[in-house]
Amino acid sequence: MLNNFLQNLPFMTPQRAQLVMDAFVPLVKSGFMVSVPLALASFVFGMMIATAVALVRVMPRGGWLHRMVLAILKVYISIIRGTPMVVQLAIVFYGLPAMNVFIDPIPAAIIG
Repeated sequence: MLNNFLQNLPFMTPQRAQLVMDAFVPLVKSGFMVSVPLALASFVFGMMIATAVALVRVMPRGGWLHRMVLAILKVYISIIRGTPMVVQLAIVFYGLPAMNVFIDPIPAAIIG
């Protein structure tokens, strides 16, 4: 389908279309092999954090420890909601190494 589309372009010859397909398909496959597991891991990690935060927030009001945890969670929620995702990723990728905390790119993307 994509090959037919490419061949119908006025500046594309069949040889060029095949060259583009030979280069494009492996790139898309390798991108899926990274993006899909990354998205699934981020979803699971985010759901675990969201469930823990929600459970703490709906618990009956307790003593000073519960109030302190609620205050920390409110700050966490306001920071996460108040900053763009790209800024959070930049902090994880560039800010942590500046503080001598080094993380591989995939776990950093999951955390960010």
